[in-house]
Amino acid sequence: MIYPLDINLEKLENVSKITLEDLSNPDILDRLKMIAVETDIRGSLNQAYYLSQELIKLLSNNKDFAQIDPELFKAYQRLIVYLKFLCLISQPLNDIEDLFKKHLLLAIREEIELKVRLKLIFLINSDEETGDKIRLAIIKALEANEEKIGKENLAGSVDGLPIYPYIKNWLRNYISFFSAEKEERGELEQVTYLGQNQNVKQLSQGEKEILTEVIKLYDYLCFPQEERGEVKATGHIATMIPGRPRTGETKQVGDITKPAAVVKQAKSAGAGGINKNLDELKKLAAKYPSGSLERKVVEEEIERQKSGIRNKV
Repeated sequence: MIYPLDINLEKLENVSKITLEDLSNPDILDRLKMIAVETDIRGSLNQAYYLSQELIKLLSNNKDFAQIDPELFKAYQRLIVYLKFLCLISQPLNDIEDLFKKHLLLAIREEIELKVRLKLIFLINSDEETGDKIRLAIIKALEANEEKIGKENLAGSVDGLPIYPYIKNWLRNYISFFSAEKEERGELEQVTYLGQNQNVKQLSQGEKEILTEVIKLYDYLCFPQEERGEVKATGHIATMIPGRPRTGETKQVGDITKPAAVVKQAKSAGAGGINKNLDELKKLAAKYPSGSLERKVVEEEIERQKSGIRNKV
């Protein structure tokens, strides 16, 4: 079947004009996927957020679509999840928890740089109370994740019940592999577990690589103090759909701990000092590479500050 393609999706605002008939067109989905990839290459967090919200509204306003074409409907849902991970810093905490509890494997398979995005969240929420609340919530979500890695159940059941290869069970197996008094884990423990554990040996190479990413992420969240003293500006590394060349990498520069302090100061400043803080934020943004996630975060904070000024006038 040939579908008419009357919608100019080169303009992001035209996404809101998509109809139920358009949603049924696989070419429209392909175009939206390309837009999503382009927003990542440019590091356009606002555009990724806008596109995700528009797609959520489209599916909500066209409830019959799930019955008309269930597989295509699921493909749109996966695209929304992909976009939510791209703009993770813009998500409310309950959505972040849901992403890590139900959709972690999608993010890993699409090679989304989760650690980079989490660093930005922790930078903006740099006070220990808020930052730790987010970090602990994500750890809890991972420990409840029932996505499967591998096909075989894990060995080691003590009550005769099967241990399904859920992420939550892999994490328990990883933790129990080491002595209870161990207070931290890092690369040595990861390599030891992945190389010696009998359950891991049942996995294919691809499954083992996914499990590797899971436990690296888990340890990063559980033991963040190892990185606090040496966090560097990453530049923006575009998250590409597998099979496409990785582009958009920028040179690493500067110290990433400074944005958190300046942004936090700007957030807590009174109206009298807000223009000064804006000047500081602008100077800070100029020090980061164009297109880098760090620069995007600072620029978005500038826009929030400007919006606050306009609302007070």
